[in-house]
Amino acid sequence: MAQISLPPSDEMFDGPSVLTLGDEWRTSTGEGVEIAIIDSGVDSSHSELQGKISKSLEAQKDGNRVSFRESDSGDSAGHGTACAGIIGKIAPDAKIISIKVLGASGLGDGHAFLAGLEYAI
Repeated sequence: MAQISLPPSDEMFDGPSVLTLGDEWRTSTGEGVEIAIIDSGVDSSHSELQGKISKSLEAQKDGNRVSFRESDSGDSAGHGTACAGIIGKIAPDAKIISIKVLGASGLGDGHAFLAGLEYAI
């Protein structure tokens, strides 16, 4: 698995020009919206995500039962943070809920994913 990492100061990290969003996206900021990211976690200390994470949860499995606990264990693979960065650029006023169900290898359990999806809905 390859991972591309751009520093926040990179000139290509400014969002709309990289994502080529239409003009209608410039007036929709995501204010009042919460978006759940069910992934490898989100690095809430990332400078581009300050103040955007409203809740950070991590799946805890006991057999086929899954529960969630509040956690700031970060992002074990980097993918959830990358997704949060894209969401943050498209909807800068939206709040993000991180639901960590994947490990460092990018793999996880189907029960945990479904529980995360159920929590998000």
